[in-house]
Amino acid sequence: MAALACGSIPSLAQAQLDLARLSLYGSAGFGGRVDANVDDAPDLDVGDRELNASLGGGLRVEAFVIGPLTLGGAIEHRRVEVSPYQSTLVGRRGREGVTDFDLWAALTARPIRGPVGLDLYLGVPFGPSLLTADEYRARGLNAGVTGGVRVLFGPVGVFAEVGYRRHVFFVREDTPDYRTYWQQAIVNLGVAFRI
Repeated sequence: MAALACGSIPSLAQAQLDLARLSLYGSAGFGGRVDANVDDAPDLDVGDRELNASLGGGLRVEAFVIGPLTLGGAIEHRRVEVSPYQSTLVGRRGREGVTDFDLWAALTARPIRGPVGLDLYLGVPFGPSLLTADEYRARGLNAGVTGGVRVLFGPVGVFAEVGYRRHVFFVREDTPDYRTYWQQAIVNLGVAFRI
C-alpha cells in the first residue's frame, strides 16, 4: 500500500505542474492564396491572388481539463501582403494586418518524461478575426489545424509548430455576400512557461 501511494506521488505532482501553460511565439505564413467573390454575381469576382510571406506573433494560454485534452485561448497578429495589388482587397500599399481571437483545443501526448520531456500535440484554433488596412476594416472568422513538438526543461519549454489556417472576411457591409477567403501554411516557433 505504501509503495502504491509513493508511486502515485510523481504522477500527481506531474499533473499539478502541468495544469496550465503560457506560450509566446513568432509566426510566419507561406504559400498563401486569397480569393474574393460575391454570391450570385460572378461578374464581380476578383479572382485568386497570391499572399506573400506573412510575419507576426501570438500569445496562447491553455489548461489541461481531461486527460490529454487542453483548452484555452490565443491572440495572434500578422502582417500580410497580397500580390499583385488589388484595391478592392487591400490597403493603399497592398498590406493588411490580421488579428485572430481564437479558442484553442488540443490533444497532447508525452512519450518522453524526466528532467527533459517531450510533448507531441495536435491543436485546432478557431474564432473571430479582424482585418485592418489603410482604407477599411473587415470582420471575419478563422479556423485551422496545428501540429507541434515541445521540448520541456522543467517549467520552461521550446516548441515548433506547423499548420494550416483559413480565414473568411466580410469586406463590405453594404454587400453581405461579398467575401474574401484567405488560406496559408503557418510555422510557429516559441517558448512555453508553466503557470
